[in-house]
Amino acid sequence: MASICTKTNHQIGDPVPVCSLYRRGVKREEGAPPICICPNRFFEADVVGDVIRECWGRDPHGEIRTAHEVRLDKFGKVDLVIAELYDNGGEIRRFLPVEIQAVDITGTYRPYYEALVESRVSEKASYGFNWANVRKRFITQLVSKGAICSRWDTKIVAVVQEDLFEKFQEHAEFTEARIDQANVVFLTYQFTRSAADDRWGLQFSRVFPTTHGSLMTASLYERVPARAEFERKIIERMDL
Repeated sequence: MASICTKTNHQIGDPVPVCSLYRRGVKREEGAPPICICPNRFFEADVVGDVIRECWGRDPHGEIRTAHEVRLDKFGKVDLVIAELYDNGGEIRRFLPVEIQAVDITGTYRPYYEALVESRVSEKASYGFNWANVRKRFITQLVSKGAICSRWDTKIVAVVQEDLFEKFQEHAEFTEARIDQANVVFLTYQFTRSAADDRWGLQFSRVFPTTHGSLMTASLYERVPARAEFERKIIERMDL
C-alpha cells in the first residue's frame, strides 16, 4: 500500500510499521504465512469490492460511499460501513457494517523491529499470539452487533484471516447458513507469496455466512475439557 503507517507505539511515540508477524519458531523459508496483527493490513486487499460482491445480494444502483469508525451507541464503534445512496445522494438506501479483526499479541516485537532498523541480530523471541482473547472478545461483539443488524434487516461482515477463523471453529463450531438468511458473514483472507518478488500479499479466501444465534449457541456449548483432567488439576493445587 502506498501510504504512511499511522500505528504508533505507546512506549516510543513514533509509528512502528509492523502489521504481520511470523509464528515463533517458524522461518520465512519454511513457507508458513505470517499472521496479521494490524487491521489496516487487510486494506491491501479489495475489502470493499469483496464485501459488495459476496454480501450485497444484488448489484448496487446508487453511489457507494464508505465511513470509518462509526459509533454504535453503547455497543462501541463499527470499523467500516459501506453504504449505497439514493440517486439524490442525500439518503442511504442500504448499508453493510464491517468489522475487521487482526490477532492480538502477548509480549513485544519491538526488539525485532529495532534490530531490523539498525541492521543487527536481535535477541530471542518474546511475543506470542493471543488467540483466546481475540476469540472471546470478537465473537461476543458479533453476537450483539449481529442481533442489531438482524433487526435493521441487514448483515454485519466480519473480515478475518483464515487462521483466526479456523481457531474460532476449533473451539466452537458454528453452522453455515444461506447468504440470504445470514446476518453475520465471515470473509476470510490468507497470505500468498508472489513468485515474482517473493512478497506476501493478502488475498480473499472464502465467504462463510452464519447467524448471531448460531454464534451464541456455539459459544454456550463449545467443547469442554474432560472432567477428570480438571479434577487432577484441583488436586495439584490443593493447599497442604
